[in-house]
Amino acid sequence: MEEEKKYINIRPEVKVLSVLRHVNIPNWIALAEFIDNSIDSYHKNKDGLNHLHNGAFKLRVEIKFNANEKRITIEDNAAGIGEKDYERALIAGESPDDRSGLSEFGMGMKVGAFTFSDTWGIRTKALYETREKTVSFDLKKILNEGKEEIEIQTRELGKNDHFTVITIENVIDRMLSSSRSLSTLRINLGSIYRKFLRKGEVEIYVNDKPISYEDPKILRAPYYASPDSDPIEWKFPVHMKFDNGRRSVKGFIALLETMSGKNCGFALFRRGRVIEGFEPTKSIYKPKDIFGDEGSGSSLSKRLFGELHLEGFKVSQTKDGFTKNSDMDKFLDELTKYLTNDGKEIKKQGLHYKVRKYQQKRINEGPTASTRKRSNPIKKDKIDSNRKVSNSNEKSNSKDHFKEVYDVKFRNGFWKINVDANSNGYRDRELFLIPENSNPSNTLEVDKTIGVKVNLNHPFINGNRNNDFIESIMRIGAALVLSEVVAKKMKSKPEEIRNNLNELLGGSLSKK
Repeated sequence: MEEEKKYINIRPEVKVLSVLRHVNIPNWIALAEFIDNSIDSYHKNKDGLNHLHNGAFKLRVEIKFNANEKRITIEDNAAGIGEKDYERALIAGESPDDRSGLSEFGMGMKVGAFTFSDTWGIRTKALYETREKTVSFDLKKILNEGKEEIEIQTRELGKNDHFTVITIENVIDRMLSSSRSLSTLRINLGSIYRKFLRKGEVEIYVNDKPISYEDPKILRAPYYASPDSDPIEWKFPVHMKFDNGRRSVKGFIALLETMSGKNCGFALFRRGRVIEGFEPTKSIYKPKDIFGDEGSGSSLSKRLFGELHLEGFKVSQTKDGFTKNSDMDKFLDELTKYLTNDGKEIKKQGLHYKVRKYQQKRINEGPTASTRKRSNPIKKDKIDSNRKVSNSNEKSNSKDHFKEVYDVKFRNGFWKINVDANSNGYRDRELFLIPENSNPSNTLEVDKTIGVKVNLNHPFINGNRNNDFIESIMRIGAALVLSEVVAKKMKSKPEEIRNNLNELLGGSLSKK
């Protein structure tokens, strides 16, 4: 067997390495670089890992601090660093061939390690390869002796072994040893990797204790202008594209159940992890154009929050912020515009909603029969945005003619659906019809009005004029037309009509 290369030439990188030890970033940002590498390795080798573990593989990252021995250890069970990537991974500034994941700049591991100490090492074994490789860095020794190469130590292991272990020795005073510091670290890492933790893709441990993320509770309350209406969940989807589709923003905005100066604000994601807005006490993204001046104390600034996934935007090399340029200015302009238009009702609710003691019981208990019975028609300048449908008093019901108006909050809009069921002038084959003049415009906005007609002569109804049966048919018609309209305007796949229909009949248009 041909002898494996024993050294890595680091001569061009020695000066770069000497600079990295002076990079000053928070501990959780430094440690996040290692976690990024682990998640990236898992994603790029998911099929192989799951095949080896019979579809039951779970990525596990363990971070351990030993205060007595001044040591930090970061260990994962991902796919390891293979032969073709090993030298590149240890040379500062050498980017990987595939930069689509969380490892994209070729600096993360080195920056993360030298943040804590000049002395560290890496031991790794790649999936399906047969050799474990170990390299140790002692930057002071490298600089003092003018070394140009670092020795690689190898040993044979089974081809199915896979792992990476980073060991950082002689850690300086910034080591996290107090329980308070470790608690802060867990909170911040849990916030940064909340998406992966929610999906169950990764388990992250700090000193044998798993980190987690607790989603804030969302306000469930009546619209402020209709305090007697049933409560709804104040969470709206966001989907924006601009710059000819080169940049996009997806996610949601919502209102906190309880006002808080810490949990409000936006978390900005890229490639699944939080870049800005992860640290409750410091890094929340709260643009002045939306939240007002710091310390303004407005209820909106203490209730509004959200998660926004940005694609097409650049980040700093340490991934602790988006690059501040005209792209981010355009993003803020688009977000502000969204909250002025499609999201205006959530902004109004955040500004004006006040919790009253008699309301709090209804918010906690949900809608009751008595509250549903006294639902009133929506006035033009108010929105009765209840979770269940609000039936207008605008009715004219007889055996051959039924009329209902349903007011529904769905997706990012409030909809008024006029349903007219009668037996006059319809062909037998048509059960539901949409009047020609009832289609909404090409944009999804609030306060849309649409209509649907129901043919009571249709064979499916077959002369059944039972009020409950007709009401059910009318609700189905309302759900169907709204599902069709929303799917068409959002340019969704055909099956989205069925998904919308199921959601509406199980929620806003359910007969309860």
